Amino acid sequence: QERMQFNPDKVLAAVVAARAAALDLFRDEVPVRDVDAAARGSLAAAGFGEYVPYELGHGVGLSAVERPFVRPDSADVLRAGAVVVLAVAVVVPGWGAVRVADPVLVGRDRAVPLSTLPVTLAAME
Repeated sequence: QERMQFNPDKVLAAVVAARAAALDLFRDEVPVRDVDAAARGSLAAAGFGEYVPYELGHGVGLSAVERPFVRPDSADVLRAGAVVVLAVAVVVPGWGAVRVADPVLVGRDRAVPLSTLPVTLAAME
């Protein structure tokens, strides 16, 4: 079977752009489904819409994984002070995945990313 070929740099650029689109909406009282739609729309425009996983993030609090869940059917609303792991990804069966995931503090009027690590590609065997 022929192995699918994707340019990892192009996939990473699409994921980073989708993350930026989602972060633009990260503020108090924004419906989580709107954040999800921004990321998905950006990835679809880049040609990766069919490779977006169902969930693009989740809240962190008393549990490592809790509401709100960043997905299309979410009825949750972002609240100032909440921490949400935004995990924008492209997952291609038979090829691999590119995921940028980091915690983000929801502010009253803007997102506050809690990670300052650079976004780079790392091959995993």
